[in-house]
Amino acid sequence: MSVLLPLILFTIPWKEINEYYTQNVKAIYAEFREILISDGEKTEYEGKLWAKRDGYLKFLIEKPDSQLLFVRKDKVYLYDFDERKETEIFSSPYLPDFFLFNFESLYTLKEEKKKGDTLSFIFERKDTTLIYDTIKTYFPPDDKKPYRIEIISSSLSVEYKIIFKKFVINPFLREEIFKKVRSPKKNKR
Repeated sequence: MSVLLPLILFTIPWKEINEYYTQNVKAIYAEFREILISDGEKTEYEGKLWAKRDGYLKFLIEKPDSQLLFVRKDKVYLYDFDERKETEIFSSPYLPDFFLFNFESLYTLKEEKKKGDTLSFIFERKDTTLIYDTIKTYFPPDDKKPYRIEIISSSLSVEYKIIFKKFVINPFLREEIFKKVRSPKKNKR
């Protein structure tokens, strides 16, 4: 008589990822490729982002054109490289925490599944005043570093796909990185 033992695959549930980010992750640094799909048109960007607990975010688009978004506490600024000045564009108390996977106060986990070598978690907004109604996150089954996030707004007909080329948890980040602005390197054409 043979006994077949079920094969147990090691996967990390969202609860464990969320707990890890909430309790252990103070900051992240990432290099990414972003695909914006709006009304059927696709635009690609490349950039870097830095996020730190307590309300700090720096989102730098390097290609095709340089753009810089800063968040300090709940104020969101857009930096104009030509005029060398920043302008407050709106207020958002949750934007830095979004990239630290701390968005459960705004979104509800609707689906958690494993397909091949990917764990996906799908969230839907709790509050209908939020412009992004769905967030999808993708992780390797045995790692807490994401490799892709998709942000979808049906009301704006927009979808963002952020593919991480590099994702560093808890790098040393000084607050100055969220204040200083260096001119971007010029793209060679």
